[in-house]
Amino acid sequence: MFDHETPTVHLAAAPQKLSSARSIRVVAVKVLGEALTQFISQLTAMRVSDEPEVVHQARVAWRRWKSDFRLFKPTLQNVEAGIPALTPLQPLLMGLGALRDLDVALTETLPQWRSIYIDGSPKSSAALARRRRCWRQLSEDLQRSADEQRSLVRSELADPAVVATLLALTEWVDSLSKTSQSAASETVPLRRWARHRLADWHRCFKVAFKSARHSANPEQQHRARILAKRLRYGVEALGNLLPAQRRRRWRQQAVELQARLGSARDLRQAHALAVSVAAADDIQTFWLRLADESAELTADQSS
Repeated sequence: MFDHETPTVHLAAAPQKLSSARSIRVVAVKVLGEALTQFISQLTAMRVSDEPEVVHQARVAWRRWKSDFRLFKPTLQNVEAGIPALTPLQPLLMGLGALRDLDVALTETLPQWRSIYIDGSPKSSAALARRRRCWRQLSEDLQRSADEQRSLVRSELADPAVVATLLALTEWVDSLSKTSQSAASETVPLRRWARHRLADWHRCFKVAFKSARHSANPEQQHRARILAKRLRYGVEALGNLLPAQRRRRWRQQAVELQARLGSARDLRQAHALAVSVAAADDIQTFWLRLADESAELTADQSS
């Protein structure tokens, strides 16, 4: 499955161009197939590429697939039982998540905050030199962890159970295409279905957003972030069936909340990673303070 030529990384998914006269099932096959193809393509690229963006796009593609499956699930009830068990993919998916956290810390979070920590009012040149050494040690430790994690992920990619599961999942999507061909010419109110379905997701998003307002609770913020991603991916999958203004507004709401909550999460993760490699106490305190301040600021901005 992973033997073909390394593909070009797709940085963003364009909205599907769908006709309102097409069967919902046919559209589901198209959307699910595209997301799964992108996921497998990024996994293939990971075998030879150390680029953090490849890891990121692999995780995005899988989240899209899960979101798309949830989006269309009510229309797949008579074939859902045939979907293969995804349990063999869990170690790979968890490994990708751990690797992404390390990549974000090394390429985004640490470079952004380095000068603030190092120049944070040192009282002497010796104190400044110590801060530089501590930061360099943290960077080296995290890079070593990232290298080890990347090797573990590549080992998971070679697991026959992972390969078999991805093949079975591809075959399942193909089987949906075969079973849906007879429905391809049916007149189905796809546009109305898409608008109602995405409106339901937008309502869930607003409820989660309101519950996270004025709160620095990581669990509430995590829930809101999940629903923001779900809404964004749903709009990107079926958004051209929405009125243009609504599509832009809902997607922008989701993207802004994702970014706002994502920044706070990155700082919490930086603290957790600093703890995991036993970084200097003042570095751990630095990340914890930033994470707390960011969470409070996020809650204030959401009011």
